[in-house]
Amino acid sequence: MTTKTIHNLSVSVNSLRSIDHREWNDFAIRAGGGLRAAAGYLRLLKLYCFFHPKRRLKAVEIFVGDSTSRAKIGQATILQRPGAQEFVHRLLLHPDYAECWRDAFELCLKRLGRGDYEYGSAWSLEQAPLDAFKAIPGVAVKRVRNIHVQLIDFADFKDWDDYYSGVSTNIKRNVKRAEKTFRDLVAVERRGHASWGAALTHFRLHNRLYKKKLGREWRLRTLFSNWIKIICYAEDSAIFVACADGVPRATMSQVCFGDKFYYLEGAREPIQYGPAWFLQIESIRRAFDTAPKGKFILGYVDFALHDAETSDGLLRARKALRAKDVMTQVVEFSYDIACIILSVLPIVNGYCSECLVAVS
Repeated sequence: MTTKTIHNLSVSVNSLRSIDHREWNDFAIRAGGGLRAAAGYLRLLKLYCFFHPKRRLKAVEIFVGDSTSRAKIGQATILQRPGAQEFVHRLLLHPDYAECWRDAFELCLKRLGRGDYEYGSAWSLEQAPLDAFKAIPGVAVKRVRNIHVQLIDFADFKDWDDYYSGVSTNIKRNVKRAEKTFRDLVAVERRGHASWGAALTHFRLHNRLYKKKLGREWRLRTLFSNWIKIICYAEDSAIFVACADGVPRATMSQVCFGDKFYYLEGAREPIQYGPAWFLQIESIRRAFDTAPKGKFILGYVDFALHDAETSDGLLRARKALRAKDVMTQVVEFSYDIACIILSVLPIVNGYCSECLVAVS
């Protein structure tokens, strides 16, 4: 990462209640933020903290300029929990100030104080700047988790036909079979509060499939979880339903943030496979039409925890859709301001700061 020193940086740390969610959302989109930077996710976190009183949320904002004239250039959400503080997504900076990440991040740490931290998210597309981490006085990196985010990058293709021509033959065969079997097969999209009924349909299909595969019903709380997501993400949330003969055949849920489209989960009739692939392809096509340079995120995998027996099929399906891997990291580290003091004072009161033994 290229670094650049910017003077007159300042930071403010406030309760999330003090921020304007629309302005926060707009800045996150301009700065290339992802799902966990969205105002909808902040609403989910607020609800989480309501039921976990020992957790608190803080909004960090970075400014450049003096008290009479300053401009916002960065923001981050901090989840404070017992024993650690978590950068919920990452430190988002205005593109014009991306090169001052180290100075801005160091300023955040000085304000937040000593302790253990976690930086990054499995839904982030950022390569964690590990060199910049290690160069900050007082920071000690403890653990780095490498996460592979699997996505379709629309910018890699000239147009939709260019993309679809490379999709696996098996998927295209399933789509054609569905269209032939169900002559009136259509994909219906419901967004925001208009998707309440679709969420119930999604739950019912998921429950039937879950019961057939595992012999038990899907937990009812997942339905309430989907409804809560609809409330929090509002128009950024969507549920797609593949219908034929007036009967729902497959469903999938999605969240859109800027030019990024996040596949969350799908459901289908226990026997039919074709309508689910038809719906998946149709949702990707609509996203492509909306943002030809955007990204369709299918999920992520941590190969250190990966169970090949249960998950390899899912990874193959993503590859069949022409997904590629983008590496991101979740970094666990500690920050101790005492280390900074000791590093700049070679001898303090007769003790050597390097080895902390008495100097004769």
